[in-house]
Amino acid sequence: MFPTIYILCGDATYNRGDRGNLSAQTDLLQSRFPGARIIVDSYRPEVDQAWYHAEVIRRGTFLSLEQIRHLREADVVVWGGGALVADNASQIKIPYWIVVIGLIKWVLRKPVMAWAQGLVIGTRLGTHLGRRVLNWADLITVRDENSFETLRRIGATRRAHFMTADPAVLVRASSPEVGRRILEAEGITMNGRSLFAITNTFCPFHYDARDILPYMIARPLGLRRGRGEESVQLLKTALAHIADALIEKYDCHVLLIPTYPAPWEKDLEHFQDVARMAAHSEHISCLTGDTYSPHDYLALWHHFNLVVTIPLHHSIFSTVMEVPCVNLYYEPKGCDFFTAIDAKDRLLDVNILYEDDGPELVVQTVDYTLSNWDSLLARTRPRFKAIQDRARQNADHLASLLEERELENVK
Repeated sequence: MFPTIYILCGDATYNRGDRGNLSAQTDLLQSRFPGARIIVDSYRPEVDQAWYHAEVIRRGTFLSLEQIRHLREADVVVWGGGALVADNASQIKIPYWIVVIGLIKWVLRKPVMAWAQGLVIGTRLGTHLGRRVLNWADLITVRDENSFETLRRIGATRRAHFMTADPAVLVRASSPEVGRRILEAEGITMNGRSLFAITNTFCPFHYDARDILPYMIARPLGLRRGRGEESVQLLKTALAHIADALIEKYDCHVLLIPTYPAPWEKDLEHFQDVARMAAHSEHISCLTGDTYSPHDYLALWHHFNLVVTIPLHHSIFSTVMEVPCVNLYYEPKGCDFFTAIDAKDRLLDVNILYEDDGPELVVQTVDYTLSNWDSLLARTRPRFKAIQDRARQNADHLASLLEERELENVK
């Protein structure tokens, strides 16, 4: 019998990092369960249907009737990946999952696997509700050491739980030719220069654990205007200095990549400001299009000589594609990943960018990375392969859960 698997994922509709995660997740599930019916929900299914090995249905603000109908048809609900049980952006996110997972478990009576979750829980309410909803799951896997320790800290250990890895480490790229066509479509010509990329999202600046409403709801209501504006401006100034320094030192072209091309975010607008602020703006471009599937998007990495990343998933993409990468981490998950692949010498705290010598330290780390890339790559390869093996274990654990349910149904 071919199982029907419903995936409750993160914000893969708009976040380029989460898209890569979901792409790798559906590819892994199709490989592990040939013939399975895989269902994913999205705010724009008409686009995403062509991007994933899954049946894509429309997502509601809460749960639409279409979602509930498909959940009733599922043999198992895969809840994740990404940082879903998190209280760093608003107080309502974990209560939302309490209602959704409660409905699935206790009304629809479906087994739930918490899949490769990244846990970000820092409040008393988040601890209480996070413990409850995770203990409702039939099986839990988390993506990193920090999340595994969070399980223990909040007491979410009633069910079998394992540390695996983010499926994004298994993401696949389209051909170099596809990446070349995207660059041409974006009007990016290097004229013999190497191509460096800088990736970022500015969304953390308007997050606060004390907020009730998530930003995507609060912003249309006119709330939180101007929050973090000073820090955003300082970061844009630092990124412009980094771009200029890289161009001067390496005679490169710099591509600025917004991570979150969502209607309510300003990643592209901020990066366009960075390009204008730079002294060498003629050698800086922004990725403006958002019509590329995750596999095609990753094909850009065939053409990158170096990537400076801030979001975790773009560090993962660079590691998958074996492109030299320097990461400026803003959450423990970035530090966890570079520690796991023995690459802390390519890791910097993003807060250094607010110091006078911050951009210079980034360029020094870039120089170290490029000068020693062969040996650095040889050091990280076996560790990264082990992480990829752990990511595949997510599907193995799901198979065990399905086998247990089938045995129970037989009895």
